[in-house]
Amino acid sequence: ISLASLVKPVFPHFSPHQLQNCLWVFASLGMKDPGPFFEAAVDSIEQRIGDFSNESLVAILTSFAKVKAFNSNLFGVAAEVLAKEGSLIRPQDIANCTWAFASSGHSHPD
Repeated sequence: ISLASLVKPVFPHFSPHQLQNCLWVFASLGMKDPGPFFEAAVDSIEQRIGDFSNESLVAILTSFAKVKAFNSNLFGVAAEVLAKEGSLIRPQDIANCTWAFASSGHSHPD
């Protein structure tokens, strides 16, 4: 049994911060095939997208980009949320978000 297989079923029960930290840790582990693990988190993220802080949402996007697990719907929804926040986003988060979008090849007009 892998750690990823134990974690995936509890994604819906994680707080936004726990989910963000979990994805960042798994992105840092260098998994051989992270795609299925990251895709399993997408529904939990999208269903509660408004509950994530800007920092958590950007960390999630950078985690996806780091492992090259690109989900265009997640990036699109996140872009809309972050675009509404505008000047409330920290400069470092803007830089990280820009890197994540550039790395994913995903563009958004805002």
